[in-house]
Amino acid sequence: KFYILYRVSKLITMFLYDIGFVDFEEPITKLVHQGMILNQGEKMSKSKDNVVSLDGYDPDEIRFYLMFIGHYFDGGSWSDQNIIGIRRFIYRMKEWLSKEGIDHIDIDKFKSQIFAYTESFKFNKVVSSFMILLNENKTKSLTFECKNQLTELLKIYIPGFKLNTI
Repeated sequence: KFYILYRVSKLITMFLYDIGFVDFEEPITKLVHQGMILNQGEKMSKSKDNVVSLDGYDPDEIRFYLMFIGHYFDGGSWSDQNIIGIRRFIYRMKEWLSKEGIDHIDIDKFKSQIFAYTESFKFNKVVSSFMILLNENKTKSLTFECKNQLTELLKIYIPGFKLNTI
């Protein structure tokens, strides 16, 4: 199906190029395939009856966990135990950010690091960077401004992240 779609889009683009409507010949210059999520080392399938039910999981936890389990292009293996670790991490992050304090951390450096990872589809590195940030700074009590900046960054990857829901 994709091949047919590509050929048709190329044909239309070549026509538009020939009549001078567009200044490029190739309609698709880069194709990105996401990795596959496996269950017990196998592709999930209804016929194999190994599909994971996501009922009972928070959508933000699922999103953050899927980012964590591997590079975007490689995919990874589902683990009920490991998603519980993500749940604990989110709880610890909320608990840390709920403390009032006067400490500062370099948010701009952290922000540029995770955005660089995001641009290269290394979402697992984004999650681990948040984990490292928490572990290295858990004894600090951040200023209101630092907490707001971190919360806004977290909301990019965990849209439902709120501090008042501990």
